[in-house]
Amino acid sequence: MISGRIYRATGLMTAGTALSRATGLLRVAAMTYALGVSATRLADTYNLANTTPNIVYELFLGGIFTAVFVPVLVEIQTAERGDRSALVTVSLLVLAAVSVLTAVAAPIVIRIYTFRISDPATRAAQLSLATFLLRWFAPQIFFYGVSAIAQALLNVRGRFGPPAFAPILNNVVVTAMFFAYARIIAQHGLHLGTNARVVLGAGTTAGVVLQAVVIVPYLRAERLRFRPRLRDPAVVRVARLSAFVVGYVVVNQIGFWVVLALANGRSGGVAAFTIAFMFFQVPHALFAVSLLTALFPDMSRAAAEEDWDTYRRWFHSGVRGVVYLLLPAALGYIILADPMTRLILARGFANARDAALVAGVLRGLASGLVFFSAFQLLTRCFYAVQDTRTPTALNAVAVAVNTAINFPLFAWLGVAGLGYAQSLAYAVGMALLAWRLARKIPGGLRPRALTGPLARIGGLSAVMGLVVWAVVRVHPGGDAATVAICVGAGAILYLAFSQVAGVEERELLLVFLRRRPVDARRGREPGASAGG
Repeated sequence: MISGRIYRATGLMTAGTALSRATGLLRVAAMTYALGVSATRLADTYNLANTTPNIVYELFLGGIFTAVFVPVLVEIQTAERGDRSALVTVSLLVLAAVSVLTAVAAPIVIRIYTFRISDPATRAAQLSLATFLLRWFAPQIFFYGVSAIAQALLNVRGRFGPPAFAPILNNVVVTAMFFAYARIIAQHGLHLGTNARVVLGAGTTAGVVLQAVVIVPYLRAERLRFRPRLRDPAVVRVARLSAFVVGYVVVNQIGFWVVLALANGRSGGVAAFTIAFMFFQVPHALFAVSLLTALFPDMSRAAAEEDWDTYRRWFHSGVRGVVYLLLPAALGYIILADPMTRLILARGFANARDAALVAGVLRGLASGLVFFSAFQLLTRCFYAVQDTRTPTALNAVAVAVNTAINFPLFAWLGVAGLGYAQSLAYAVGMALLAWRLARKIPGGLRPRALTGPLARIGGLSAVMGLVVWAVVRVHPGGDAATVAICVGAGAILYLAFSQVAGVEERELLLVFLRRRPVDARRGREPGASAGG
């Protein structure tokens, strides 16, 4: 059973994430309204520069915070092994150093993405603008790290709300900046004036800074001190466990570099892939990330106590929850990609052709949404047992598959082919991780327990998908009405069918909507009796 505490934590995070992703889509709409997609290279250049801090952050520390911090903080809390102040201090110093190095190396970093532009003048103009913007964006690395550290500290103490709601402020600030840019400055192309460059650079970074700053007051109970102790047991343990995590992230970012470099060969390619990926991340972040974040500390405790039956039940709960929540979302994206992107993006400096370009990529990415989320779940299952080597090795295989098929699929389908390539790669990676985890955990994963629930979920999703497809085919209204009717009807039918079929995971959707505890009998902890 998925516990009532997990339901409540997931519901709280999902409420914050829902608002965050809703404002995130507004931010995307504002960006295309102000910068367009394919009319000029401005949107591509902005997205290259703004994506780079995320890449560098993930390359050096993002994966470490995700994979290693929570298990080590759990050890500090339960076994008093190490000092959390020392761990936080050293991490912040590393983040600051990486931010400075990124700003200094900005021209070198940007050159990596521009080599496929054939026109020398266009390539030089993109290099100049992207370098300027990246130097403004480099401090984001530090503040993304502050947010991640705060989230890890709060999650270990069972507090999931503040980190989920903080990105809303980031999105509001950047959305306001884009609308102001469109109304007041309204410059396009690669030869922007200084004021236009500063507005884009400073306005985007201000949002990330605010996102981090608002979480800091919630850490007062931690009583953190400045302690740069490199030999603290917690710091040493994180460093040791991080070796393979860094390798994992390096491999991922190499693969992502290939994607961006290929996409940058076509005007609007980078912007289309980046925007489609933002859409793609909405259901993953809304449901899967919230669920996995709530499960991870408990899986780590079960592994630390070698309670493999409880670990296995958490795993089964995670798989059922991911498939139940993500499969209908994937089908919805595939069916509604065109009207949805036209509704949100075809405004201002963007048009219906730009929306169609994004929709093609979105369909490719959505076909692998369940594989992507299941891959993240399985990766965290390894991290919970403090095994970072296995997911790194198998992730390298998945990225190699992704890179190999990117080239033929891009040549065949254009930017949309990059989305399908990612989906195929994550399907391979998911299968490999599941195979290795089953061999690692004493008693295996016992997948037969999942056969019935997953078959029911698949059948329900297929029926819902057919109904939504039929509505799209016959509905004569505009995009807004089509999307609203299809989403509303699909959600109602899915919940109703789930109720009739007795699918337990429907409680996840219900708690997201009502945000109150589930029945204690149905929501007890794994292994607990009905009375206790």
